[in-house]
Amino acid sequence: MDDSLKNDILRHADILAVVSSYGIQCQKKGKSYVALCPFHDDHNPSMNVNPERGTFMCWSCHTGGDAITFVRKMESLGYLEALRKVAEIAGIQDPRLSALVPERKEDPEVLSLRKTIEDLLAYYRYAITTPEGERAGAYLLSRGIDEEAQARFQIGYAPLDGAKTVEFLLKKGHSLHDIEGIGIIGGPSRPYDMNAGRVAFPLFDPEGRPVGFSCRVLGDGKPKYVNSPETRLFHKNELLYGFHLAKEKARHAGRVYVLEGFLDVIALHQAGVDEAVALMGTALTERQIRLLSSLKCEACMCLDGDEAGRNGMMHAVLPLGKAGIPARFVHVEGETRDPDEIFRQEGKEKLLETLSHLLSPFEFQLEILRSRGTLRGKEGREKAVRYFAPYLLSLPAGIEREDALVRLAQATGYEVLALREALRDASLRPREKAPPPEEGIPVSKEREWELRDVPEEKKRFARLERELLTYMLRSERAIALYESRLGSFEREDYREIASFLLDMRYERKAIPGEQELHSRIEEETLRKEGGGEGKASRLGAILLSLYEEDCYPPESEQELLSLVEGLRAERREELERKRLDGLSLKPQEEATRLLQGYAESRKRMFERKKGRKG
Repeated sequence: MDDSLKNDILRHADILAVVSSYGIQCQKKGKSYVALCPFHDDHNPSMNVNPERGTFMCWSCHTGGDAITFVRKMESLGYLEALRKVAEIAGIQDPRLSALVPERKEDPEVLSLRKTIEDLLAYYRYAITTPEGERAGAYLLSRGIDEEAQARFQIGYAPLDGAKTVEFLLKKGHSLHDIEGIGIIGGPSRPYDMNAGRVAFPLFDPEGRPVGFSCRVLGDGKPKYVNSPETRLFHKNELLYGFHLAKEKARHAGRVYVLEGFLDVIALHQAGVDEAVALMGTALTERQIRLLSSLKCEACMCLDGDEAGRNGMMHAVLPLGKAGIPARFVHVEGETRDPDEIFRQEGKEKLLETLSHLLSPFEFQLEILRSRGTLRGKEGREKAVRYFAPYLLSLPAGIEREDALVRLAQATGYEVLALREALRDASLRPREKAPPPEEGIPVSKEREWELRDVPEEKKRFARLERELLTYMLRSERAIALYESRLGSFEREDYREIASFLLDMRYERKAIPGEQELHSRIEEETLRKEGGGEGKASRLGAILLSLYEEDCYPPESEQELLSLVEGLRAERREELERKRLDGLSLKPQEEATRLLQGYAESRKRMFERKKGRKG
């Protein structure tokens, strides 16, 4: 990929606009902005967004990077896909973008598992057309799932002879290890397909690739459903059923219906509502919320009408609001059937009418509390006020919150002034437990999160290394002293960052900028590690933490020399301790000479490369 294209996009893309495009509210704090981090369960704003430097950094979960990194993590995209997405958000049109062909680098084992499950899906799809599979087809028709819907959702049938299913996959060249890896094998002696004799509903990831199955028994057998276990491909908390079919429709329609079961999704599709997804038998998870956020549309919650479904929707109010996702809730008083039942019993028109009964989050919660009798009696009304406090505090101060306060006052009989006072008390309670942040940015020691695993007796040495590396990001003299007097860092993270820094400095005859260095670290680490997201994220977060440092005194020659000599003294003491412990080590002079030789060889190598290019 052309580095100039990436650098041009990062230079012109406003990271604040990129972050905000996902519904994340950013508040100005000093020269930067703070926001609730979308990558962990954040209750106090811990993500710092710096438009001047084009970076974000969460000081709690240590996720950070540039605009491309943010989009990659929000949408689980490859690097080039995320680059194009950033350009789209920023309104950048560049002919070089059309030449980019996204490269999807995956672990070879994962690719092998994908091929195995794709062949299994094809086998199930074929099996439903056989005489044995006729019963499965008849069952689906009886549930109102016509052949068009069966094809759209690729519903199949797992033959009764589960051993033959395994034999089929083996003959296709798949190993028993991979067949077991997609989660279908049972039986210790003769492996067989645990889905045998069931209708197979495939489950797809957001890109539309099969990752697992939910298989229903034909008849009254138990268990009614057999679901894929967690595998390297399938993580139910990260998926929404039907998302791959719904995402473009939802963006166009400006809404997505969130349902409880996959039969509900199929029913909505048959009623002409394609913008529908379903939870995977869990409460709404953080990853599912991120998927919904990526659609940039309204979420219309429509879980089952029973008590469990209502509770599920009540619990979704705050997470959706926190993620900045506009939401409304389907509610028809007295209707306890799920959408699939309504569609089968009364048809398309009745289902569409039900879906049109949408309430705001406040109205929905109030209706549920009223239907449960919570608003009767003094104790119940006080309970309702306590229940609504977190929701009201999540609303921005202004008309929306005031309107909700007035309506809650009407429902409970309390004065608006009294409710506002109760809300103020509720807002003060959490603040008593934690000191306010300093402009949204922790002090220097809090930035040293990467040293938490360092034994106390080695922390001074690690801090000295950290300080020198911080100077090296800005100073040619610091780099020269590192190469001539040290040659390497003890701590692996710092050693790797320094290595990338030196590589780029020799290539470009100048110290690279923050975004350039961060991008190189991320790209190269992902390439070398074969998808090492964790390592790339860690190195990137450390780098951003180092660039944030402004607590060291101004650089001077004497300070740098003292720092390097301090590191050399610490290293000598460590080597002496190890020698006394009976370890076989080379003398310090030889170790230093070897490290210097390594640094010089790297320098010559890059100079030769530069010469060849010239």
